[in-house]
Amino acid sequence: MPGKSRYLRAHNEPDADDRGGPPDYDADDPSKRSKASVNYSKGMPESHCGICRYFQPPNACQLVAGHIVPDYWCRLFKKAKLLPQMGKHLIKKAGA
Repeated sequence: MPGKSRYLRAHNEPDADDRGGPPDYDADDPSKRSKASVNYSKGMPESHCGICRYFQPPNACQLVAGHIVPDYWCRLFKKAKLLPQMGKHLIKKAGA
């Protein structure tokens, strides 16, 4: 990939199809930013898309184009006011 940084070439985000998600119909939406431009990458428990104010469940974002994985993160992250149902994907089931 000429012109791409080493990080972006090595980035192994799961494809939407690999996770059973829909195709990225908004990938060419000019009002949204590309994943590469916002450093979209693996998140941390305290900062990830699933608890961001811009996240739109199950796999979309108001600001970033494409299939969004709730466990990932980008530099536009702004923590949402947490509601009881948010972050359930981080809680491990007993005995798991």
